[in-house]
Amino acid sequence: MFVKKSAIANIKVLRNILLTGVLLVLFVSVLGINPGFAQDGTEKVEVEQVWKQFMFFSKGAENPKWMQDRKSICVTDEQKDMYVIDIENTQNAKKILEGKALNYQGSDIGLSEFVFSKDESKLLLFSEMKSIYRHSASFVAYVYDLKEKKMTQVANGKRIKSPALSPDGQSVSYVLDNNLYVQTISEGRTQPLTSDGKWNFIINGHADWVYEEEFTLTNGYEWSPDSKYIAYYRFDESKVPEYTLVEYPDSAYPNLYNYKYPKAGDANSVVDIYVYDIQKRLGQKVDLGTEKDQYIPRIYWTKSGNQLAVIRMNRLQNQADVLLADARTGQAKLLFTEKSDTYISEINDQTLTFLNDGKQFIWQSERDGYNHLYLYDLSGKVIRPLTQGKWEVTEFYGVNDIKQLAYFQSAAQSPLERQIYAVPISGGETIALAAQAGWNDAEFGVGCSYFVNTHSSASLPPTATLNRETGEQVILLKDNADMLERMSRFQLAPKEFFSFKTSEGVELNGYWLKPAKIKKKAKLPVLMFVYGGPGSQLVANKYDGAYYFWFQHFVDRGYMVVCVDNRGTGGRGAAFKKSTYADMGKQEAQDQIEAAKWLATQANVDPARIGIWGWSFGGYLSSLCLLLGNDVFKTAVAVAPVTNWRFYDTIYTERYLKKPQDNPLGYDMNSPISYADRLKGNYLIIHGMSDDNVHPQNSMRMIEELVDKNQTFDVMVYPDQNHGLSAGNARIHVFNKITGYILGNL
Repeated sequence: MFVKKSAIANIKVLRNILLTGVLLVLFVSVLGINPGFAQDGTEKVEVEQVWKQFMFFSKGAENPKWMQDRKSICVTDEQKDMYVIDIENTQNAKKILEGKALNYQGSDIGLSEFVFSKDESKLLLFSEMKSIYRHSASFVAYVYDLKEKKMTQVANGKRIKSPALSPDGQSVSYVLDNNLYVQTISEGRTQPLTSDGKWNFIINGHADWVYEEEFTLTNGYEWSPDSKYIAYYRFDESKVPEYTLVEYPDSAYPNLYNYKYPKAGDANSVVDIYVYDIQKRLGQKVDLGTEKDQYIPRIYWTKSGNQLAVIRMNRLQNQADVLLADARTGQAKLLFTEKSDTYISEINDQTLTFLNDGKQFIWQSERDGYNHLYLYDLSGKVIRPLTQGKWEVTEFYGVNDIKQLAYFQSAAQSPLERQIYAVPISGGETIALAAQAGWNDAEFGVGCSYFVNTHSSASLPPTATLNRETGEQVILLKDNADMLERMSRFQLAPKEFFSFKTSEGVELNGYWLKPAKIKKKAKLPVLMFVYGGPGSQLVANKYDGAYYFWFQHFVDRGYMVVCVDNRGTGGRGAAFKKSTYADMGKQEAQDQIEAAKWLATQANVDPARIGIWGWSFGGYLSSLCLLLGNDVFKTAVAVAPVTNWRFYDTIYTERYLKKPQDNPLGYDMNSPISYADRLKGNYLIIHGMSDDNVHPQNSMRMIEELVDKNQTFDVMVYPDQNHGLSAGNARIHVFNKITGYILGNL
């Protein structure tokens, strides 16, 4: 719903290490260093250091731009010169582009990102990036021919979406004004594939708002491997209701921004998939069945250029069908069906992966109660499970077709940790590649021959290493020594983990931060931090970055900071995650209230001074907890809260609550608005007035209900700010506001 990983990769990679021409195998280990937790530091953390100076934002290593030979990477230097470097022999560094060539008709190109054509003879250059929603952006794009040393402007310099090179490197495709185009690079000839695109009516080749937000889908088309076809999405959003955001420029009248946003129970876009034959200039509609009120979360080309795989989900999202469609005729057949008593967990790019042999694919499923990998053949038959056990596969990275290994991240050692493993496609025991305690996250290169592993723990900022596919370390890319030194200056409370059982016998995991010295009879106020949404996880043995240091500001002032993952969160299997189905909010709030009651029984806790805060789903839960737990919580801060799930989007909300027409009590009984009359404590609502995700309507309706019940509360709004409240000076302002409110009211 709210927090998702950016799809845009960084481009400056290994520059300071590899461009020296010497590959230093560094065995510097920071795993034994305890940065400041011995209480050697004396400084205290200030809010401005965290949210204005950004002192504690630890940068990981920038991911390499991998080349097709599987052992080389492309890097840039300060002059924007590009080099291809052999990982195993860095003396072999070849300059492929001089930075001064990044120029079109006398003007320098400000590079945001670049990608190679498959044959690595051309570069697609993304310039002047401008964000649209959470994942989408528009660009001015260029193609540079490395052999001809020629720069071509895409779409005559117009701002476009989703530019992509064809696999054969002869064409570049893009979306402009909701239509899909293909431009030949050598001749500059542009071919429109669609012509009916229109704002707020028809979208071709790009996703609508709700697909982008909830399916993490922006690029709504895919080239076939042989460059003969483009499969693309067509969204008819004409019947989707519009939502209006009000913007306040420095003028006499505000601006109105209208866009299509389907709220729970409302009409979605009607989605069709077309396959366009580039040579014949003909589009063929794929047969997706007669049902129109459904979702198509992903399409994938098989290794055969004539066959397209389509995932079709019913609106309730408890059934996913995998279809195989003939690109030439549009005819589709059902390959297999996945069903759930509750819902199919989120579909993503790694849900379905076709192997290079053209005969098998890997599918992720929670069918045995935990997310695992399954090997299928193209008849839709399961060959074997690749992973098994009462633990989760949390990321699937891909397959090394030479070694015949599949690579994944899992919570096998502990729900609080992540390690990296490989498993033979033919079956067999898993192989640990990055098994150190804490949190490991990998980015694999072409063919999964190398990977960058980023590791952190509760006490250590991220370090990054370049590893072979065997897990063997090649080089330490980022040790974060500068962050460790900075941390050593401060007196930092360690993150201590605990667990407890609720009155229903459910074991919950949590962590707390406590002052270094607590007087024997002292009673400390407690600030609880919550998110708690489906599949999320905050309690983890990983580096929390800015939030961890901001919490130190409260610890320094005698507060205890606590975080508990309630039922519905991730890492513990489908039963724990899906236990909140059709009643979202009820168990989550109960668990947070019980956590507060349990804390009230602990030594040195002041039971009369327990507060809670959160953002988005966390704002929803902090509101609900203050109202339903009005005898437990003294103060709550809710940033960008959902206050009634009727106001949120179809895909996310109905996945967990069904449609409001079919489950009205599930919506209304767990809505903070329904309990405005129960407010007793201090309540601060914060919202950005241009929040395209959780609309300000949520807070306005909550305010209206509180006023109707003659309640006393506090409000802070930020004009022209979106869900993240990060533009301009908003970020430091909002955290100063929250800090002051908590210190003054808890």
